Amino acid sequence: MPNGTAGATRTPGLNLKGAMLKYSIQSGLLWIAWCPLAYASTFMLGRDLSATEAGFALAIGNLLALVVNPFVASAADGKGTLDIRTMSVGLSAATVVTMAVATVSRVPVVMMGGIALGYMFAQNLPALSNSINVYYVNRGARINYGLARGIGSLTWSITSAILGFAMAAFGTDVIMVIGFGANVAMTVGFMLMPTPKDVPALFDPDADADDSEEAVEAREGSYGAFLRDNPRFLRLIVGFSLCFFMGQLIANYAPLIVEQIGGDSTVQGNALAIQAACELPAMWTMDLLTRRIRVANIIRFAAAGYVAKHGMIMFAVLAGSIPLLYVGYGLQAVSYAVYTAACVYYCNASFGEGDKNKALGLCVMVNTISGILGSFFGGIIVDAFGVNAMLAVGVGLTVAGALIAFTGVERAREAGLAAEAACE
Repeated sequence: MPNGTAGATRTPGLNLKGAMLKYSIQSGLLWIAWCPLAYASTFMLGRDLSATEAGFALAIGNLLALVVNPFVASAADGKGTLDIRTMSVGLSAATVVTMAVATVSRVPVVMMGGIALGYMFAQNLPALSNSINVYYVNRGARINYGLARGIGSLTWSITSAILGFAMAAFGTDVIMVIGFGANVAMTVGFMLMPTPKDVPALFDPDADADDSEEAVEAREGSYGAFLRDNPRFLRLIVGFSLCFFMGQLIANYAPLIVEQIGGDSTVQGNALAIQAACELPAMWTMDLLTRRIRVANIIRFAAAGYVAKHGMIMFAVLAGSIPLLYVGYGLQAVSYAVYTAACVYYCNASFGEGDKNKALGLCVMVNTISGILGSFFGGIIVDAFGVNAMLAVGVGLTVAGALIAFTGVERAREAGLAAEAACE
């Protein structure tokens, strides 16, 4: 998705001034707020919940997010009555409330419920953020998605490092306290862009809409119909869901992984900070890369990157090496970072206006799907067989997922992207 799409329409009354700055601020605040949620399992383990109980809470949160996501995506495609700003601010504010509940409650079931609901609300926010970007770019705004998303990774990295030191100094309860404040800031970020006056819905019927029968069907189609019409894209989603499975295990049970090789909460914070910082090169250069390399090949490279990353982390644990663990986390640069940026370009070039946000939602949903499976089964595997068995299962599924994802990418759909780049 180049900066300024060829043939983009300028919606009457749409204020594009400062779109890149606003979107970058919103992206940065979004990922600051998401960072404490990555430590939710650490928070629950610190309050003496078992790995199975912590995993169950996260699995329920991801399952609820999976149920809610189609309704959010449908609204983003223009079929809902809420504008995109209202949805974003509402979900963000709801996350603030759940963080407060998790912070103050000492009742395990209430605490677990707060975190589960927080995950449900927060899991839908990255997809809405991506939809905001697509909307503005397709209407003439010059937004470099990779750069803005990289700013989000940078703020995540800084927040993660701070959390590591804060946990060492004040204990794991500080996680949700910081999460509460960060989510308040995120709510403000979503209030900056867009405004209801500018964007009555993501699909604006006044913006030179295509009213052909085919276009109307595309806008009104369900997720099921969309996936039936795009079976290769379904394979892509399934493949990356399996790749993300071990990523979810690593995120949920990082304290146990770090403890197994002799580390502490500072090591955990450093590892996550390194992971986020290493996303920056891929994020910031994706706009340039998609002009020179087929985006399908970039996505295939990301699948191979997941195999390398997860294999290295398992090797680091078996070797008992903290430096090798840092290297494994650093391979985020060739896995998640590449996938996250490239899929936005791929979906915008591959699908019509009514289906772009379904595709983008599904790309984000792989994290939700893996969250359900990884959170539920990961805790059971850890409690029954230990960390090494959990990692072995994760690596095996990553290899399988990469092979499936390779078969799901379609080169033919890149004609639209190439044409847009040529017109730049």
